[in-house]
Amino acid sequence: MLLIAGGFGAQGLSACAALAHLPITRVRLVLTGLPAFYAVSSKCLGSEEAFHRTLIVLKRFANYFEAIGSVGKTPSVLERVKYCYRWNRRIALYDWNDVEDILPPSVEIEGIACEVMDIKEMKIKTLINDARTIAMGALSFPGLFPPAGSRYVNTTYFSQIPLSTLEDDAVVFWNITRPKLRNPSMDILLFSAILWRAEELARQKLRKFRVRMVDLPPVTSADIHDPHGLLEKVGLILKNDGGF
Repeated sequence: MLLIAGGFGAQGLSACAALAHLPITRVRLVLTGLPAFYAVSSKCLGSEEAFHRTLIVLKRFANYFEAIGSVGKTPSVLERVKYCYRWNRRIALYDWNDVEDILPPSVEIEGIACEVMDIKEMKIKTLINDARTIAMGALSFPGLFPPAGSRYVNTTYFSQIPLSTLEDDAVVFWNITRPKLRNPSMDILLFSAILWRAEELARQKLRKFRVRMVDLPPVTSADIHDPHGLLEKVGLILKNDGGF
């Protein structure tokens, strides 16, 4: 069985919560963003440690995930200007050394692929085999870290969930982020257009296949600091959906 999961920024945590309820060794996973980081870490370190490290990513770089509007309150105009200024002066806010302590070891694994964009060839690809390479590709959110291997960024900005390997009978965790448009400024409108395009792209591609969709709840700031409620909520959704 093929399972597809991603999620824009912090919203990927809901898919991580779903994966935490599943025997991931029995399914073929094509992921991107936080779910890919969680899954590969779980293969190497166990599900509990993997979830803990995923939460570390969200807490350590909370300002970034809030700035891109994936969780928490909408940043003020001044905060957005500050981030634009920093992004204009450097390719990424942080370096890979900032996550050296939570990356999984460089070991060979099977059954997990991370969808990425190869910015040198401008093609969608999947990273496989090496756990650390997959984890870096998963965390390569544009502007947060430099492209993994100097060429790969995850596809959460492009389509939010992986689309390149869709097939009939796949299971798709649907946790698409929708823009917040209360008193939007021009930059928020432009950014919202990216999210709308990503959702429409996903819907168009999904219509071509016979897939099982599982709707996941949105992630809040409270879920990051105390994920037990999210885990319970997602577990109930999976149970009511018929399980795996």
